[in-house]
Amino acid sequence: AFNDDPSRRRTSIEGRFGGCVRHTDNYSKRHSIKKLMGNLSTVDTVDGKYQYAMWLTGQAWPAKQQREEIVKNDTNEVDDNIKLAKTLLQEAASAKHPAAMYFVGTRFHLRSGGDLALALQYISEAASYNYAPAEYRLGQMLVESPMVERNEHQALFWFRSAADKGIFPAKIKAIELLLFSQDSSVRNVPEAIEMLEGVQSKNTNHPDYHYLLAFSYKDRSDKDWSKFFRHLEKAVYLAQMKNWDDSEWHEQYLHYLQGD
Repeated sequence: AFNDDPSRRRTSIEGRFGGCVRHTDNYSKRHSIKKLMGNLSTVDTVDGKYQYAMWLTGQAWPAKQQREEIVKNDTNEVDDNIKLAKTLLQEAASAKHPAAMYFVGTRFHLRSGGDLALALQYISEAASYNYAPAEYRLGQMLVESPMVERNEHQALFWFRSAADKGIFPAKIKAIELLLFSQDSSVRNVPEAIEMLEGVQSKNTNHPDYHYLLAFSYKDRSDKDWSKFFRHLEKAVYLAQMKNWDDSEWHEQYLHYLQGD
């Protein structure tokens, strides 16, 4: 199984190679980076290629000021790192590394305006390896992308799977489908309520959680309008605290309050 946790990747790399990127002196920093790159470039496993590529992308796209400090005397270093990272990621993706397939699909094809069909292929294959970020992204594409045929059944499957692996946004998307789908074979209010009850306490102050909880009280067999308004009002308040556009939720609140 591949571990894509960034903190563990960083700890692993620094532990193996002495944490040599911590110098503050610019010359020492550049020298240490080159030394670290040389050590990492000997890694020839599939996961090693992926980890090295991800390390390179972190060096290739730092904050502008940091980039200027690190490479001001090595003008071609960043471009070379990007090219090498792309090559390694493509090799790892071709070897069916789930995280690499996801990265190639999203960064090389989806976000950059590339080949959508190829992006969908990479993301779908990564999802088939139970890679949770890919499962969530695939679910999104199946219900949100105008270029992909909408399929709520498949989207719900992937959202459920990603939610089971701890991806909170996937749980939110699954609950949305279960509450609001116009397809009676997808809509399932009792399951939505069960999923809402399973939301971890750290996420119970999220605007989406209170919005969906509000509508669960409206749509369940024993309607509770007081709890509906209470949670919808809290959803609007929390959305405002996050500077979200809460206009639609606010209009819904007024709509139901006026009994329209």
